[in-house]
Amino acid sequence: MNLPTLNAAMKVWGQLLAGTLGSAAVLAQITFTPAALPLEVGTAYTRAHVDAGDKDVRQLVGAPGGPHRWDFAYPPADKEVVQRLDIVAPGDGGHGTPFPQATYAERVTRETDRCQNWSYFKVIAGAGRFYYGFHDACKKPQADIVFETPTLELPAEVSFGQTWRREVDWQDVIDAGFIVLSVAIHFVNESHVDAYGTVVLPGLGEQPALRVNEVNTYMTTDVTFGLPIETQIFRNYYWLVPGLGKAVHIISPPATAVPPADFPKAKTVLRVFESNAIRPPERQPVRELRIALKGQEAFLTWAAEPGATGYELEVAGKLSGESPWTVAGTTTDRFWFDPVPRSAGAKFYRVYWTR
Repeated sequence: MNLPTLNAAMKVWGQLLAGTLGSAAVLAQITFTPAALPLEVGTAYTRAHVDAGDKDVRQLVGAPGGPHRWDFAYPPADKEVVQRLDIVAPGDGGHGTPFPQATYAERVTRETDRCQNWSYFKVIAGAGRFYYGFHDACKKPQADIVFETPTLELPAEVSFGQTWRREVDWQDVIDAGFIVLSVAIHFVNESHVDAYGTVVLPGLGEQPALRVNEVNTYMTTDVTFGLPIETQIFRNYYWLVPGLGKAVHIISPPATAVPPADFPKAKTVLRVFESNAIRPPERQPVRELRIALKGQEAFLTWAAEPGATGYELEVAGKLSGESPWTVAGTTTDRFWFDPVPRSAGAKFYRVYWTR
């Protein structure tokens, strides 16, 4: 069923309806393949806002199933930093030698301090994306983390309802404060594609998405002295968007038991806002549209959209093709008064921001 791109509607004189509906084109379930990831070496990139400050996510995650509309287009907070991901050759940065099978790396740069890390991958047609290990230049002491066997991070096709599980081992070193310990890590991932719909990204607008709900378990053994180290378990949600890969990533705080599906606060929230693969929309529905009747005028207000050059108000007499939407006016303000005489009957509104 096709629904109009409609973010508010109002029937005057006694009946008021305001809501947010997604675009018709993105309500269907999608199938995601590793070929839809950013893959072009030297060209593909994304930039994202990253909040690492106990973000309340109870209104962001939502329920399983679908279709859903997840709005992550809120303005960045002062504490958020910008993180850039570039697709580079495995030899970039001089850390690729231990990963001879990898065909590309994801280089992540924190733009505030230029801190970088590299993760090494290969996409195999019909199999999926294999992950070989990583090098984190921000971690002290540094080490090349080479997985004992490559792990299939993403299957050849990812669709709603799908599950997969993977395990991998590696050796690492950690700074315990008084000594550097050698440790062995056994990692277990359990993934479930539990929701689908539309994700709204800052600067990029509405995009079709699949949501993956995963539980990551890190079992760490000290091989230096045999000191006890607690198992750490995280629950993550990430939204897969064609052309962007993980467009939103929400990570729970660590725990010794599996965090609940509705954990209230996140350790990290990442939201992509720029990419070479997706052009920013020129026109999108505004957020938080509200309507009040004041005498014989409708008073409309909405949230500011960063980067918007103006707002366009449209009206219709019916929500059908018999009464098309027409432009009532444009403004640079975040409000609008529109006359609604008693003889007007039904009148519906929607507002778009423009660049």
